[in-house]
Amino acid sequence: MGFSPAYATSGFTAMTATGAGLGLTTGDVVSLSDLMALLVAVHLRVRAVEEPHLFALHGDT
Repeated sequence: MGFSPAYATSGFTAMTATGAGLGLTTGDVVSLSDLMALLVAVHLRVRAVEEPHLFALHGDT
């Protein structure tokens, strides 16, 4: 599979920006670990669901 930015979807960008803002504002270990979990979850969602769907729909162009 090719490279596809995980933040091409505005919903994922908004979730990541909100999570980063909240994680950096409070700055404790729990908030920062939640931010890391969010980043991993978005990345896995894009790689496991979004990219295969787009490749099936458009092919390898």
